[in-house]
Amino acid sequence: VRVDLDHGDHVRNYFLRVPASAGPDAPVLVGLHGGGPGGAAKGRRFGTFSGWDEIVDREGWIGVYPSSLSGNWEDGREGILGSDDVAFLDAVLEDVAARASIDPERVYVTGASNGGFMTQRLLCERPERYRAGYSVIATMPAGLPDTCAPDRPVSVAFNVGTEDPLVPYE
Repeated sequence: VRVDLDHGDHVRNYFLRVPASAGPDAPVLVGLHGGGPGGAAKGRRFGTFSGWDEIVDREGWIGVYPSSLSGNWEDGREGILGSDDVAFLDAVLEDVAARASIDPERVYVTGASNGGFMTQRLLCERPERYRAGYSVIATMPAGLPDTCAPDRPVSVAFNVGTEDPLVPYE
């Protein structure tokens, strides 16, 4: 289901997947698409393309797939321009909690490429909101280790490739 959300000066959207298998206090998976063109449907395609739709259905989780405003997330790297996506994603989670019975202690975030970098930013800046994250096609950006100081432990897994021409392993 597409949900439109007023945020700042824009109407933003996310896609909410609440499978029949999701019971009360269900875990939440926030899936963040990669950067580039694609418009408002980009978030929805992420759930299908990544295979997360099948996983949330099978496991009884709630899937949340936001769409970035400009095609790119404001992931904190120099040269990425956009909006306050950390605040937008906070608003998305608040809206999801108003629509579905979620367990706020079991919210997880994953993303690919630009969405992977945004995953890292969220884990650094909002460790109270996210239990863990999975960053795909995104190494730790320069500068983030200097500013990343979560006030509690948060787990993160990285999936990167040594042959990736866009996000070099080094």
